Amino acid sequence: ADGDNWRRGHWINGRTGLVLLADVVNDLHKNATDTPANVNQLFGVVSGYLIDRPMSARAAISPLMQVYGFDIVERASDIRYITKGIQAPFVLPLTTLQPMQGHMTPLFQRKDPEERLKDVRMNFIDQEHDYQSGAIYARDLLSETVHILDIRAPLVLDQTQAKLMSEAILQRSLTETETATCGAGAFAQNLEVGDVISFENIPSLWQITELDGQAHKTLKLRRTSTDISFTLNGNEPGIETSPVWTSRPDGYVLDIADFTGQGERAGVLVGAVVRPWVNGVVEEPGGVTATLTQPVSVGNLITELHGGPVGRFDQQESVDIYLPGATLSSLNRIDVLGGGNMLAVDNGHEWEIFQCQQAELIATDTYRISGFLRGLYGTDEFVHTDIPVGSRIVSLSSGWQELKLAHGVRGNDMDFSFTVKDRPDSETVSLLYKGQHVRPLSPVHAKAHITGDNLAVTWIRRTRIGGDDWVSLDVPLGEAAEVYEVDFSVEGDVFYTQQVFEPRLDIVLALLEAENGGALNYITLTIYQISQSYGRGVGSLLDIDMGG
Repeated sequence: ADGDNWRRGHWINGRTGLVLLADVVNDLHKNATDTPANVNQLFGVVSGYLIDRPMSARAAISPLMQVYGFDIVERASDIRYITKGIQAPFVLPLTTLQPMQGHMTPLFQRKDPEERLKDVRMNFIDQEHDYQSGAIYARDLLSETVHILDIRAPLVLDQTQAKLMSEAILQRSLTETETATCGAGAFAQNLEVGDVISFENIPSLWQITELDGQAHKTLKLRRTSTDISFTLNGNEPGIETSPVWTSRPDGYVLDIADFTGQGERAGVLVGAVVRPWVNGVVEEPGGVTATLTQPVSVGNLITELHGGPVGRFDQQESVDIYLPGATLSSLNRIDVLGGGNMLAVDNGHEWEIFQCQQAELIATDTYRISGFLRGLYGTDEFVHTDIPVGSRIVSLSSGWQELKLAHGVRGNDMDFSFTVKDRPDSETVSLLYKGQHVRPLSPVHAKAHITGDNLAVTWIRRTRIGGDDWVSLDVPLGEAAEVYEVDFSVEGDVFYTQQVFEPRLDIVLALLEAENGGALNYITLTIYQISQSYGRGVGSLLDIDMGG
């Protein structure tokens, strides 16, 4: 057997399932009209084409027309489907052209480069991956990705075929940005809309888009491709050349809690999205750099993520997310607790780290996720607040690199410069650096007891380092010293602060009443663990009814 070499061999195996494009178009045409179809100049083969709902013949043929690059030309006797580059051109001698408004013709026009198509994105049915949705990209050399053509082609293709087709679509689009106008006399009497012409001694082909006038005709033209871009079989699979161009990087900087639980982070996480991917470098103002070797997955919420519980699985909530490049799947609880499906969402205050147990692919790069573990690694301060549609979400599974920063730059606005190979320009991302990876976690299980004239408060500290130790009597401190501050407040106004060096506080009620300037009915305690390198961590709230 020739195995994967079938594309290059003379064997018929693997090709009997291909159908001529002309036959597909002819069948679609016959089902819609009695007007004969002429497909004698239509070339190409189709591996598979999905029509999943009732539609007109034009709607069914349009994706084929766009992908395979052919024209529909109406004639008196029939409708002709003609592959671009096939028609023999009608040559117009320049001496037969007539001036227009005092100018010699032809008059050539070309779109402003900023208005040209920069990017073709084609979605297709990927036969190499169990007929799931696939996507491929093609960009021109300017690669600014301002104007994008997004094609959803219900065609069964492999990655190589899709790549060739998207590049051909881009090239045709760039060619067709050039237009021309000319005046012609009797020499052009037999021309019709859809015909292809060329000008004597000018090496390009032009298709007639409009034809006005009787004796003296005005021809409006669009440049057309000279290449025959149909596909008879796939290209050789699995062979990719290194790109000679690439897009400007979309850079991202995460000032986020340390989700390794080891306390080894010493800065921010940096990542980028570049198409096609090439390695990049991130540099901070002090000259420290990090090398990016993989893209990151960055997307957004499609539906609102409501507030949820902390410390247990939330099986009630689900949310739809758009996350290109991610590979999420449903996991058992052991795999989730082992770090699977680790995500972070921007809640408007900080990055909340969470995980999901269920992940269902519902569209291209779109997942419905549920079974959440929320507010992980101390990011639970705002977990009960709803997060709106459009909020950014990232996968933490791959692509992110640590960029080490000096401790003294905390609290400063910093600019991070992203550069990639073969692009002289860079992307700059600005960030107020807080050093969230060293922020102490909030204490938990705070309790208060009033005995006579004394208030006793206890709590349990948490750690950001080595918290999975189930053998030792206590988890590691993770700080230079154990220090807490407790704020006493009434209706949000802090009237007293007490510092302690163990997870408990005993205080005389008379002292609190004296500091408040009167009797106390309800007070709120906010308990903070203190870090020598960060300051106050996240506070834990405790409301106390002094009369109860």
